[in-house]
Amino acid sequence: MGAVVDFIKDKLNMGKPEQQDDQSQAPDNGFMPFKTQEEAVKFVNDEFERRRKMKRDFELQWMLNINFLNGNQYCDIDLVRGTLYQQDKAFDYQEMEVFNQIAPIYETRLAKLKQIKPTPYVRPASSETRDIATAKTSRKILDGLDSNLDMQVKRSVMTAWSELTGCCFLKHRWNPNAGRYIGEDENGNPIYEGDIEKDIVSPFEIYPDSNFAHGIEGCRSIIHARPMTVDEIWEQWDIKVPGRKIDVFTLVRSQIGCGLGYNTSGYKFTHTTLENSEIVKEYMHLPCKKYPQGLHIIVVADKLCELKPFIYCVGKNGSYGFPFEMQICIERPGFFWPASIVERLIPVQRKYNAVKNRKHEILNRVAIGNLAIEDDGTVDVEDLEAEGLYPGKIHLYPRGGKPPEFIESNASTTAFDIEETKLENLFTMISGVSPFASQSLPPTGVVSGDAMEQLKEADDSRISLTADNIKNTAIQGWKIDLRLYKQFVPPNAPRLLRYVGENNEVDLIEWYSSDLTSDDVIVDSEDEIMQSPSQRVQIIKELLQYKLFSNDVDPKVRAKVIQMMRLGNWEDTADIEDLHIMKAKWENRQLMQGLEPDFADYDLHELHMQEHDRVRLDISFIEFKRSNPEIAARFDAHVKMHEEAIAQKAAAAAQQAQEKPDQSIPFKDLPIAGKIQQAAQAGIELTPEDLIQQVQLDAALKRSVKENQNIKVG
Repeated sequence: MGAVVDFIKDKLNMGKPEQQDDQSQAPDNGFMPFKTQEEAVKFVNDEFERRRKMKRDFELQWMLNINFLNGNQYCDIDLVRGTLYQQDKAFDYQEMEVFNQIAPIYETRLAKLKQIKPTPYVRPASSETRDIATAKTSRKILDGLDSNLDMQVKRSVMTAWSELTGCCFLKHRWNPNAGRYIGEDENGNPIYEGDIEKDIVSPFEIYPDSNFAHGIEGCRSIIHARPMTVDEIWEQWDIKVPGRKIDVFTLVRSQIGCGLGYNTSGYKFTHTTLENSEIVKEYMHLPCKKYPQGLHIIVVADKLCELKPFIYCVGKNGSYGFPFEMQICIERPGFFWPASIVERLIPVQRKYNAVKNRKHEILNRVAIGNLAIEDDGTVDVEDLEAEGLYPGKIHLYPRGGKPPEFIESNASTTAFDIEETKLENLFTMISGVSPFASQSLPPTGVVSGDAMEQLKEADDSRISLTADNIKNTAIQGWKIDLRLYKQFVPPNAPRLLRYVGENNEVDLIEWYSSDLTSDDVIVDSEDEIMQSPSQRVQIIKELLQYKLFSNDVDPKVRAKVIQMMRLGNWEDTADIEDLHIMKAKWENRQLMQGLEPDFADYDLHELHMQEHDRVRLDISFIEFKRSNPEIAARFDAHVKMHEEAIAQKAAAAAQQAQEKPDQSIPFKDLPIAGKIQQAAQAGIELTPEDLIQQVQLDAALKRSVKENQNIKVG
């Protein structure tokens, strides 16, 4: 236990540093790359101010995106002042209503992208059984961590941010006070295993060293700045700061549109202040020639909270790397900050609002009209402006004079209708969201099911680029998780993982950091966007039509097909086969430990033999057999029992067929063992592999015939 505690304290530099008179904490580990603490504080504050000015234009664009999404679409960027300003109407009659097309497009894209629920799959470091087993353990560790941290919810929030601003970040950090309780140190303080925690970080809080760096990997240093109250700062670092008003962003109610005689209100995204707070600036710098150990500095105002070497080895091959994953919407080559769909839609939205408002101004002229009166000094112009000629109004005019009359309007909205249609097509082209996706309505004249299916595939292909970015981000995050576990978990300290599988089986797994031999992670899930629930049902119908679940098909082949098609856990057709495979793997572990598992008649012996042979064919088993010949002999004897059981089953089937010669069974309806027995009686040698191959060829032939029929019908 003492070694584990020492390891944790050494890795995390635990222990309270001595508090100084100026309420700053000096490092007690001998690490001091600056002459004084004041120099370190000034270095971080100067870097923060430089990067904030450098990033200002991008923040203004994000603020504009958020305003347009929330309906405040009569605003723009003032590059001179570095703020947003509201646009006012030039004339009293001018229509400035908002016809928000960005919001439904944004919501439709979110609905599609939130269907993506990536699942990790870890490739083994080699083909040896031990590496394959540890790769499966790594996958279960990642599954368990994602479940504990509600990563599906967090990825949905990240997707919402990335669609709006172009990117979002997820910060991985090792929390020594998380995880299972393991004991106390010499001072009576509780010690925990420690575990990974993840925080969603908006792009407003990240400051790279250059706006032209290629993603996180292209940065040498990063600042994570976030506002915190003085009480939170004192609780975490035991430092008291006076606090001040901090500029933050928020949504406030405001007038955002108007028409002829009315105003509309909504929310606009703007600056506000947070009382009694301060900005916490966390500076991370990778090791370099100037800073061989890297830098990890936390500064609040003019106080130094932490100063220590950079410790996160989450890069490739154990190299140093930032514990951030960056999810992007659309790559912008040459820039750190990517682009978003909302940003590209803003110019089209401005023109769309203008066209719609000009149409309504024409309709106002038609509905309300324009009065023409003689200027003889007897007409009450103010009364006409206020009330007009409402139905039933008595209007007096002098004898011989001319009564007011409406001016006939020859204005037409045809040109505006054409322009409106063009702009709507632009919305579709830029966003990749057609009316078929957002309104569930097929285009005019399209009635064929195949044509509508092609339209759906076209919509899905446009959004697939962002979907791939989401999956790539998840892969990067899983790699960081495995590398953090390998770095911070003591090598000789076992950890327990309670894992709930796809079929709700509960397993308790013991693992060590040395078991994490591979961080080659990929996404193991079907394309959720391309496959709707109805399409998945159609796949199952085809599998049933091809008799994949009949007794003629080897259970192992059936289980493999289901796995390759990535049908998920809603098709419980392979439950029995999965249980047999799990039991065979358990028998393997028992036999390798020198124990003799119980042999049951109800075992599916073919599956058991394949799992046992998988172990015996591994190179490591040959070495194991040389060093443990007695245990290997027991292993071979156990497999022999399965072989004898298969032979007895085949003999019993043949005996039953001889006793009832009048009830002949067609060869195609016989089980595999019966087919082998009947073929042997006819002098033909068949193997289970031959029969499985024949079944697969028959299914492929039927499928080909059906496809040819469909082509002819089409």
